Amino acid sequence: MSYKECLIFIAYVKYFRTSSVPRSAGDRQVNTSLVPSRAAKDVPSKPHRTSPPRRRQKPKFTLEELLSQMPDYDLFCEVVKSGKFKPHRTPPPPRRRKPKFTLKELLTQMPDDGGHNEIDTGPPIGNEVW
Repeated sequence: MSYKECLIFIAYVKYFRTSSVPRSAGDRQVNTSLVPSRAAKDVPSKPHRTSPPRRRQKPKFTLEELLSQMPDYDLFCEVVKSGKFKPHRTPPPPRRRKPKFTLKELLTQMPDDGGHNEIDTGPPIGNEVW
């Protein structure tokens, strides 16, 4: 039996089982497990959710409050306000400039043999570019 024939057979069986006996609304049975009892009606269906405990928030300090917690900050402020404190700065390293050559200068630096120290005079092997 093929899959399609099985589906047709199941459909016929369900049709004959349900259509042979006419039912009225009063004949239908009610599943009593789905009907809540009176005691169950008094109890709420969902427990009340309590809000989770609040996270401790980090204290928000201003910059002055944080710096005031440092030891000897007052002395440092007095020195800065008096103008005695100057930050130590080192000069940046000098930049190396690239030499600028003209084409004539570059060609004079080339050797006379075309830039090759070795000249291949042997027979061609097959790996030559030209």
